[in-house]
Amino acid sequence: MVANLDASCAYILDDDRTICDSLSFLLKSIEIRTKTFLRVEDFFSAFEHIVPGCVLLDVRMPGISGLQVQERIKSYRLPVQVVFMTAYQDIEVVVQSLKAGATDILFKPFCEQRLLDAVQHAVSQSRALYRVYQRIEHWRVSFSTLTSRENEVLQCVVTGMLNKNISSTLEISTKTVELHRANIMKKTKSKTLADLVKKHALLDALTTLTSPFISRNQSISRLALQYDEI
Repeated sequence: MVANLDASCAYILDDDRTICDSLSFLLKSIEIRTKTFLRVEDFFSAFEHIVPGCVLLDVRMPGISGLQVQERIKSYRLPVQVVFMTAYQDIEVVVQSLKAGATDILFKPFCEQRLLDAVQHAVSQSRALYRVYQRIEHWRVSFSTLTSRENEVLQCVVTGMLNKNISSTLEISTKTVELHRANIMKKTKSKTLADLVKKHALLDALTTLTSPFISRNQSISRLALQYDEI
């Protein structure tokens, strides 16, 4: 998925048209583009056009819970952060929402500034994670070009093994190790050993992650953001 970072958007999912319209008006007042959906299926039917941003999601949508919607967002790998909205002071829902990866939860009726702060934070985080996501996809492609022998050498290199030890472990000459290391650096576009190790560590950490945008493991999302400058 390739998205335009200049076209960030707040997606409002609520079955109450009045709430959708009022939230849209408020967010547009600070120049945040919005799209409103009264039905969940209408939102997912437009998933190919979703850009980095925020989903303002009512916890209780008709026929489906907000948590179920959030799971679908993750499975579609949409580049958005979720902010839940609810009229119910339900602690269990709050805990479940945050554990599932929501950036915030807002209680109706909203404090306007609280809402604006939550949306701006979510949009900012989504944009940052999407930049990381694009970079990670480039890395994944470049690492996939390594040969099986180069991958063996790579695994040794990232654990800190010296060339002579790699040579002994893989039963190849030191000269061959040096050649493979040079090919690895070139193929992965790594400028330094530290650069290579960081890329490999992040790819390894994200191997089982459904989506880098909404993760049960928030430490992984934070890890991804740390590499935004690589």
